[in-house]
Amino acid sequence: MTALFTKEIGLPGGATLVFIHGWTCTHETMAPLAQRFEDTHRCISVDLLGHGNGPKTGTYSIYDQADALEQSVDGLADAIIVGHSMGGQIALELASRGKAKGAVLLDPAPIVPHEKARQWGDDMRAQLPKVNIPAMMGAFARNQFRKAVDPAVMDALVETMQACDPDVVIGAWDGIMDYDGPAALAKLERPVLVIFADKPLNDVRDFAKASKHIETAQTAGSGHMQQLEVPDQLEAMIRRFEALLG
Repeated sequence: MTALFTKEIGLPGGATLVFIHGWTCTHETMAPLAQRFEDTHRCISVDLLGHGNGPKTGTYSIYDQADALEQSVDGLADAIIVGHSMGGQIALELASRGKAKGAVLLDPAPIVPHEKARQWGDDMRAQLPKVNIPAMMGAFARNQFRKAVDPAVMDALVETMQACDPDVVIGAWDGIMDYDGPAALAKLERPVLVIFADKPLNDVRDFAKASKHIETAQTAGSGHMQQLEVPDQLEAMIRRFEALLG
C-alpha cells in the first residue's frame, strides 16, 4: 500500500470533503478553501505522490495518484472530492470509478483541451527535461494569478512549486498529458461540477457536452489559482452543488 500524507480538519462526523492539490503543489495550497468548510464538514487534504510529504514512487500518472487516494482516505465513496488542476483530473478519475459521491474540478488540467492548450502542454513536455526547473517553476507560479494577491501568498506558492523534485515535475507533467479524460467522462455516473477560471485550458462547450453528469460554472476575476484568489466564490458554488446532491 502506498499511503499518502493526509491532513484532517473540521467536524469528525460531518459530511466529507477531500481536497486534492495541483501539479507541484501541496495540501497547503488548498488550505484557504478547506478552512472555509471546517465549521461544517470533515475536510481531508492530501499530499500526492512525489509532492510535499507524499511518498516518491517514481511513477506519477493520474491513475497511480487515484489508486493511492483510494488506499489512503477512509470514507472516500461518500465524499465530495474537490480537485484543482492536476487534482481535477484525479478527482474526475475517482468519480468515473464510482469512488466518490461527486466531484468538483477547479480549472482542471487538460481533460477536453482546446487546441492551443494541447499544443502548450506538448511544448511544456518537450522543454521540461532541458530547462532549469526551479527557475522555470518560479516564473510559472507567478503567472498563475490574474488579480493582485498578497505578495506573501505568491511567494509561498513560488517556494512550494520550486521545491518539487525535478523528476516529479517531469513525471507528473507526463501524467497530466497522458491522462485519457474522454474515457473517464464516458464512464462517468457521478455528478461533477467543473468550475473554470477566466482562461481555461479546456474547451468549455465540449466539456459541458461530454457527459450528462457534468455541470459547468466559471469564477470571475481569477487566474488558475482560484482557491488562492477567489475562495469565497468557490465556497458558494461548492455549497450549492452539495445541496443539490442532497
